[in-house]
Amino acid sequence: MSLQRELDELDRIEDRHKRGLFFEKLIAHVLEEQGFDVTVNPKAAPSRQTDLCADRDGLFFIIEAKWQQKPVGVPHVSSVQERLRKSPPDVFACIFSMSGYTKSAKKYVGNNRHPEVLPFDEAELRGMVAGGLSFSELLAQKRNEIRKNATVWFADWKPRTQQIPTLLKEPDILRIGNQSAAWWLCRTQSDEVIFARQMLDLGTNSPVSLRLSVGVKGPDDLLRTLKTLKSQFSTSGGDSFAIHQRSAGWYGSGIENFVAAISQWRTRYEQLNWQSYHHSEDLAFFETIDGGGFLCVTLKQRIGENAYLYSCYIEILISGVPVDVADIRRLCEKTGNESARFEIAKNRRIHAHHFRPSVEIEPVGVIVDRSFGEYACGLIVKNPFFKEGTRSSFEAKSLTPSSPIRLLSNTELLFCRLKDWHPSARLMDRYELQYIEGCWIENLPVLYLACSWP
Repeated sequence: MSLQRELDELDRIEDRHKRGLFFEKLIAHVLEEQGFDVTVNPKAAPSRQTDLCADRDGLFFIIEAKWQQKPVGVPHVSSVQERLRKSPPDVFACIFSMSGYTKSAKKYVGNNRHPEVLPFDEAELRGMVAGGLSFSELLAQKRNEIRKNATVWFADWKPRTQQIPTLLKEPDILRIGNQSAAWWLCRTQSDEVIFARQMLDLGTNSPVSLRLSVGVKGPDDLLRTLKTLKSQFSTSGGDSFAIHQRSAGWYGSGIENFVAAISQWRTRYEQLNWQSYHHSEDLAFFETIDGGGFLCVTLKQRIGENAYLYSCYIEILISGVPVDVADIRRLCEKTGNESARFEIAKNRRIHAHHFRPSVEIEPVGVIVDRSFGEYACGLIVKNPFFKEGTRSSFEAKSLTPSSPIRLLSNTELLFCRLKDWHPSARLMDRYELQYIEGCWIENLPVLYLACSWP
C-alpha cells in the first residue's frame, strides 16, 4: 500500500484507539522510506511505553504519535521530557500531532530545550506522505531554530490545488481492445528481457556498478526494499517490471503492481493453461535514476504450495562514484553488504540502432498515461522480428555479437514508447518503429523502443 493510500484510509477511521495504532505504523513507514531504521514499542525511554524509536548514522530519537481531538499541551510535552531524562544525553524526541499544539506547549518547548523535543504538525506529515517534504531537512531546520532562536518552527506546506503532473510518475495502463490491465502476458523465446519506459542514459561510457545481495523474505519485504531504493536514489518514476516462466512473460510498471503480480502467480498461471511449469520464475524490476544511471532488482520465486522468494540481487549502475556516499553506505549496511564496493562496469555502454527505413508496426493495444487525461504514451505492437518456436536473434550490421539489442526478437509483443502522444481512443493510420536502445544490467537486457507515425 502506498503512503498516500495508507493516510487516506486513516482519515476514514473513527475509532480513536484503532486509528492511533495505524497512525504509528504510518509514521514508521514514512521514516523507513526515508532511510531510517524504526523500532515499534521500544524500551529506549523507560517509565511508560514509547510509541517508536528511530536511528540512522548515529542519530537516535524516540517518537510520540498523537491523533486526538485536542491539541497537544504542556503536560504531554513534559511527560516526554521526563522519559528522555532517563535516556542517554544524545537522545531526543519527536512528537507527531494531527491536532496541533497549544500556544503554551509551543512556548514551553522553546523555553525548555533540554532534553530536546521537536514537534511536527499535520501539514508536515501530509507533506512527507505526498513526497513534497523531507524528514531529514525538516529535522535539521527544527533543531536549528530551537537551538539558535528558542522557537518552534513548522514548515508552511500546502497541497497544490492544480498540480502539474510529472511524466511517468504513475504506472502505465495497458489496454488491448476493451481490456485494461496493470501487466500483460505474451509469448517469448524463453529468454529474459525488460522494456524501459524512458530513454536510456548513463551519462558516460565508463559507468560504475554496485552489486548487492539482499535477503528478501516475501512480497512485503520486497515492497519495502523497492521503496527504500526509490527514496535513497533520486529515481525518475519511470519504472517497469518483467516476469518470465519458460516461454511466457508478463510485463508492466509500478512497484505495487509488481508485488501484486508476484503474489497473484496462480491467477497469472491460469492464463497459460499448461500441464506443468518450471519450479521457479524469474522476476526483474528496472528503474532509471535522475542525472544518469539505472537500478535493477532481480530475484526468483519458487511456485507451488510453499511459494517463496530467493536469490535477490540489486545492481546500481551510475556515471561515477558519488561524492557523498552516506546513503549508499547506509543501504549496504541495511542489506548486509558492508564490504560491497563500486567497480568499473566494463562493456555496459548503451547500444543503439536506427531502423532505416522505419519498420511499419501493427498495434494491438495502447499504453495509457492519465497525467493529462486519456492519452496514449505508447503502443503494444506485434513484434515483426518474432519467430515462434525458435531462439533466433535480431540481426543487423551495426550490432556486435554481445549487443542486448539482439534480444529484440525474443517477445511476441513489443512495448514501445510514442514520440508524439495522442488521445488513447483514436489510433493513427500507420505507425513506424524508428529506433531502439539497449543496455545490460544484472545480466538482463533492457530495451527502449521509440515509435511514431508519419
